Amino acid sequence: MQNYSQVQKLRWLVIAGVFLFSIGLTGFIAYTLGKANVPRVQQQQACRKFNRGKFKAVDVASAGLIPGVKDVLAELEKVQIELVKTRTRFTDQAPPVINVKNQEAALNSLLEQRIKGICQVIQEI
Repeated sequence: MQNYSQVQKLRWLVIAGVFLFSIGLTGFIAYTLGKANVPRVQQQQACRKFNRGKFKAVDVASAGLIPGVKDVLAELEKVQIELVKTRTRFTDQAPPVINVKNQEAALNSLLEQRIKGICQVIQEI
């Protein structure tokens, strides 16, 4: 009789454990799905503000919310550092400074184009 009651207790412990595990798993899945939607909502908000002119392309890229622009942003930052260094040696009208300014303008344009394209896709999702 004592073995039977121990088996019954063990059985109920297993059932309770499976039940609690399933509740925990369900909660984890719901939490994960909720967290997955947060970046999309933030991306959509950033795109709306960018499209309305409230954010510049570099601001949206710096926030890290828009995928596919990190490489352009990194290159833009390098060029901006180079521009600061070049300006310490030359005037703004000197060819080296003008060349680096042109690189900066081209990268800003590329960044803006990429963000516009990505935002179109994000808004359609």
